Amino acid sequence: MAGHSKWANTKHRKAAQDYKKSQKFMKLIRNITRASEKYGTDPNINFSLRAAIEKATNNNITKETIQKAIQRIQKKIKTKKILKISKYAGYNNEGMVIIVYYTQKNDIIFKKKIEEIFFKYNFIFVNYLKIKYLFQKKIIFLFSNTPKNKKILINIMKKNSHDNILIKKENYIKIIVSRNYSKIFKKEFKNFSLKIFKTYIKKIAIKSQKFHDTLLIQFRNFLKILKKIKNIKEIVHNVKFKKKI
Repeated sequence: MAGHSKWANTKHRKAAQDYKKSQKFMKLIRNITRASEKYGTDPNINFSLRAAIEKATNNNITKETIQKAIQRIQKKIKTKKILKISKYAGYNNEGMVIIVYYTQKNDIIFKKKIEEIFFKYNFIFVNYLKIKYLFQKKIIFLFSNTPKNKKILINIMKKNSHDNILIKKENYIKIIVSRNYSKIFKKEFKNFSLKIFKTYIKKIAIKSQKFHDTLLIQFRNFLKILKKIKNIKEIVHNVKFKKKI
């Protein structure tokens, strides 16, 4: 009986160890796929991906497994690009304006779902061209959040204030620049040998508006419901929150 008990204990211990290893493996691979999906599949310019790959390699995950995880995301990104991006626009009587960008897939079902949500939160559909003038395209630059980068970027922003914005996050620094000034900023970044983590274009409200707390709570809930819909790729609006969502 003693021998049997010892074998059973060894078996359970090994099963627990294997489970722990598999959970760790899955977490490391998940970090790679998340970093690839969010900031691109090139580890030379995606520092988050590079760090995730190094961590996985240090934990004996093979290069082949890592490459397969990255290739899955590359395939996913390629498929997303093929889908046509369309948009719905709406407003309410209080002056809130919203644009919802989505991929055209099961369009009739999707439209019905959006209509129900808009109606529930008292938003009226409007032709996108009628509210287009309230938004403008901005160039967004991402940099790794290091003390050196922070110091240089703050000085660049002071020198070229205009309507440009600097946002500091835990892992990166975001610079939001008007398209008219993008060349000036690129030149400044080059002069200081700053490595751009990622660049992309986004529509942003020319003037964000403040609303009272009750409306903000309702609008926050409205956004949460919209963000849960898979087909929706981006949401832009003119609402200014006290805390960023």
